[in-house]
Amino acid sequence: WRKKCFDTLEKATADRFESQQPPSDDKIWLAVYLERVKRIIVDDLNTVKSLCIPCFPPVYNIFNFYVDMYHRCLQNLLEDVSSQHREANEIVQLLSWLSTYPSFMNGPGIEVDVTDTERFKPLLSDSVIQALEKDYTELTRTTVSEYLERMMEAEERDWHRNVKPDADVDEHYHTAVAVLLFQMIDQNLSVAESVGSKVKEQIVDVMF
Repeated sequence: WRKKCFDTLEKATADRFESQQPPSDDKIWLAVYLERVKRIIVDDLNTVKSLCIPCFPPVYNIFNFYVDMYHRCLQNLLEDVSSQHREANEIVQLLSWLSTYPSFMNGPGIEVDVTDTERFKPLLSDSVIQALEKDYTELTRTTVSEYLERMMEAEERDWHRNVKPDADVDEHYHTAVAVLLFQMIDQNLSVAESVGSKVKEQIVDVMF
């Protein structure tokens, strides 16, 4: 009956995670979803540690059971999320959140080292993470290419208009293309940096 009880708890946890998913038509739905899951994990594990341990025989090792259970459920959730085609912003949300997992699991109250590879399997394998990083890089390459093409088309149309270009205070003609270009580069590098230095290096290669 103990195994049946624990299996029921694990299924209930997986269902609870799934029930937190917001509508996917919101651009930040995945970030919202993962933050809701994070809040469930943090709140529940703190509750288990403070209230449930005294109620269970030591042999149940109830806190560690809950930690392992939540880790498995989260692993299944992220494997499902990562297995589907994702837009660039969703990949960023997923990888950025993934990088925060060890810190909040090792935070006050929980204090569990999920980087212990002897006990915990990675939430996502290296091959899956590398595939996501590659997808993000290629999606960014496509977006940047399309943006530059639209920018040059607009600049060409302006060039053939029977209107003088914009001028600065010294009456030197100038174009906003350079400013827009550097803004686009800066924005993409800032986003890539939130994922990790490796991804940022890949985006630098895309830009230059």
